[in-house]
Amino acid sequence: MELVPIAALALFVILPGAIALLQPKMLLSLAEKLRSPYGRFWSAGTRLLLGAALWFSADLSTDIELIRILAGVLMIAGIVTLLVGQKQFEKKLNWVGGWPLAALRAWGILALFTGAWLIGLF
Repeated sequence: MELVPIAALALFVILPGAIALLQPKMLLSLAEKLRSPYGRFWSAGTRLLLGAALWFSADLSTDIELIRILAGVLMIAGIVTLLVGQKQFEKKLNWVGGWPLAALRAWGILALFTGAWLIGLF
């Protein structure tokens, strides 16, 4: 039960990474669903929730300080997502939507490695 937050974080990192690697256009269509104001809140809430889960799971890690830093970054990203407003949020979605498919696939590989690395820290 203690590793559930880590498994959830790994899922939220590895799954989009796998989609970006294998079906980058599918990832873009999923990102389009975030255009509503609720999408911004969902995005921020997910970051805050995962950051809190990491923070409280850090004691299980082999590198507590690093996990707490990552948790803090996630929580700050969630707060910033709420503070920037809908226009800036959509601007960022447009920016990512303009990336070439190769860049999305590279991001997917990075996400897969990051998720595997996080699991290895626990």
